[in-house]
Amino acid sequence: MSASDTAGLKVTLYKRCLRDMDDNGIAASGSNAIICPLCWKEARLDELTIEHVIPGSVGGTLKTLTCKKCNNDQGSRIDSHLSNYMRTQDRFSGNKPMKAKMTVAGYPTSVDIDWLKGRKDIRIIGQATNPKNSLAIQRLFSEGKNPPLEFTIPYGFSDDGIRLAILRCAYLSVLSTSGYSLLINPAMGKIRGRFHDPDLKVPCIRPLTVFVKGMKEEVGDYQHCYCNGHVDRVPFLFVLLFLRTSVTKCVGAFLPMPSDASDTFFELMGQVEKENTSLSIVAASGNWLCFPAALSKNR
Repeated sequence: MSASDTAGLKVTLYKRCLRDMDDNGIAASGSNAIICPLCWKEARLDELTIEHVIPGSVGGTLKTLTCKKCNNDQGSRIDSHLSNYMRTQDRFSGNKPMKAKMTVAGYPTSVDIDWLKGRKDIRIIGQATNPKNSLAIQRLFSEGKNPPLEFTIPYGFSDDGIRLAILRCAYLSVLSTSGYSLLINPAMGKIRGRFHDPDLKVPCIRPLTVFVKGMKEEVGDYQHCYCNGHVDRVPFLFVLLFLRTSVTKCVGAFLPMPSDASDTFFELMGQVEKENTSLSIVAASGNWLCFPAALSKNR
């Protein structure tokens, strides 16, 4: 995208945010400011940046506006977990080599591992390994010895980090398709708090996020899908996200919907996870609201 196209898109998104704020009774003290959807602070046009709802590194094309600080800080601290997770999935699928550290009988090396079906091919990276170690390892195997192998694989992500990134993508996807209307829910404010303060433990992220397995139907070029549901009659919105590199993975997040009981949403979701009970998702397959990439980009 050219600089002029980027500037034009930024102005288009900015005007859309202004209209949407007005529709939802949200006011900023500055006449040319909008509310950043992530930190809920005012930001002028020159303080805003275009941000991918789903990181571009995992196939995201849908864009929205956030302030520079939120984009920069959270991109490196939160979104990087999702990018590294999908990069690892590529490696485990055998599409790209996995870089790792291998120690053979006390000799450290850097290696590429091809994760192939039924076997794993390991190659020492000569430029990243001490030549003396490579020669010593070759000598051990040429002598018919079978030394122990120890591997260290730097994944670059954590389970909590991935789940927070999934929740953030789901939150931004709601903004991109529904505007501020669902974000003014006080329960959503608690979710925003988790994006900004890594020391916060409440609300717990784990019950709100899922890794979806076994989806066999064709998902086309959908960026995300929505479905309404409830837990003990407290409504939620389930957001299904499609992450794409050389493989496609489906993840999802439960977000609170505005209601008189929304303040109990997080407690109920925690109980569901603890008790391993099922959720009552009130939607048949035909009631999914899906957003292809082309539609999402041009909203």
